[in-house]
Amino acid sequence: MEIAGYAKKRAIEIFFSLMFAVAISYGQTFTVRGKITTTTGPVRYASVTYIDQNDTTRRYSAITDTSGSYQLDVVTSVKPPDNLPTKFELEQNYPNPFNPSTTIGYDIPEREHVILTIYDVLGRLVKTLVNAEISSGHYEVHFDASRLSSGLYFYRLQAGTYVQTKKLTVVK
Repeated sequence: MEIAGYAKKRAIEIFFSLMFAVAISYGQTFTVRGKITTTTGPVRYASVTYIDQNDTTRRYSAITDTSGSYQLDVVTSVKPPDNLPTKFELEQNYPNPFNPSTTIGYDIPEREHVILTIYDVLGRLVKTLVNAEISSGHYEVHFDASRLSSGLYFYRLQAGTYVQTKKLTVVK
């Protein structure tokens, strides 16, 4: 019976951890209801405690009733991800000059429709690298210019009302 009790306890811990991981991303209160029983019947007046593995000061407890049932109301919060950009930024490509490929980095501080394009010196569109709605974050795009001739080109980032253009040089 001790092994069965441990297995049930471990299953409950895993269940709570999974439920908490899902709920924390939404920042809400969720209710966990369960029933603890053995082969001989319900476990009455047992203490059920959930301890948040990320913050062990956060504990949620309940006592089973006469039928072995319990209910926990777990309150979650939304924690913003670390190191999210706070402003739009288009970085200088690297390496520059380059042959045959380069990397272009950019920061998006909020969800936006982003368009990243390459133009030649006459202003003709050479390639669209990104044309999508994306979430806040730091992004890098690799550009293969092996089909382009040597010369000066421009890359342009447009995200909402933000627009910035920079130069890149292809050398063969």
